[in-house]
Amino acid sequence: MSAALVLAGPGTAAGAERITRGDAQAAFQAFWTAGFTIEARTPTTAPGFGLVHYTLLNSFHEDTRICTLNWHGYHIGWGVEGTLQDAVADRALLDITFEIDGQLVESGVTAIKRSIALGSVYAWNYGSLIEPGSLSIGAHTLTTNFYYDGTFDSLTVTFYVDSVGTGACL
Repeated sequence: MSAALVLAGPGTAAGAERITRGDAQAAFQAFWTAGFTIEARTPTTAPGFGLVHYTLLNSFHEDTRICTLNWHGYHIGWGVEGTLQDAVADRALLDITFEIDGQLVESGVTAIKRSIALGSVYAWNYGSLIEPGSLSIGAHTLTTNFYYDGTFDSLTVTFYVDSVGTGACL
């Protein structure tokens, strides 16, 4: 992989307030920009969207628990320090795909955005949303496949979908 930044946040359980589709979409779109600001200014007792990282699964954090009632997403953030042109060139060399339980799943990519919090970093996210109830209760795997300039790497973690009244669904 290049000297680019790959960023993914931890997934930790949050309060009983449900995460909506809009919350999850906003977290996915704003991860590199407002996501840092939202998280830095949010008390640890805030609902799920306040903890932007909780809303988005990624292959850098093992044993994350999510609630079957909430919208979530899977993602990976990629960033390049330099100019917008550097980021466009780097993105042309990169493809990222995701698998849940060994099955390739749909994913998209956000626009390249400058991260104010990180100075001269231009970044984007790969991933998609997960609809409430679309995954069975229990253990699942998330695999992120990185194809970069002729090289391949892959990361796999286990995550758990909790049922109503348990774990992340309390």
